[in-house]
Amino acid sequence: MKQFTYLSSIITPKHNVDDEIQSRIHLASASFGRLRSRVFDNGNLRTETKISVYRAVCISTLLYSSETWTNYRRHIKALEAFHIRCLQRILGLTWQDKVPYTEILQCTQISNIKASLLKRQLQWCGHVIRMPENRLPRQFLRATT
Repeated sequence: MKQFTYLSSIITPKHNVDDEIQSRIHLASASFGRLRSRVFDNGNLRTETKISVYRAVCISTLLYSSETWTNYRRHIKALEAFHIRCLQRILGLTWQDKVPYTEILQCTQISNIKASLLKRQLQWCGHVIRMPENRLPRQFLRATT
């Protein structure tokens, strides 16, 4: 078997996360698309409400199980590109408006993907470190350090 899905994560014999990240982007894009007409393109909703829905649905889907990923620059770049495209759509911007990414992130009060990934991984590491010594994740972490 070349790959299989377990708990919504793609497992491959190569042990890389390329397929997993592409799957996450696809699933988050599908979530964004389903909400697009009712939420993100709705002129009656405030931007803060749209951002809250985006965080709750799309970001959660995009970064599901990201605590265990080994991220390379190409992964972060792909995730960040999707993230910025969604935020541009929510704000009604196009690439022709030439608004810097930093301004988009500041306006929406959302951190970039790299910071979000690092925060999640550090939180998971702290969780594992506080586990009892007999727990398998703790034993694995201690064996690799």
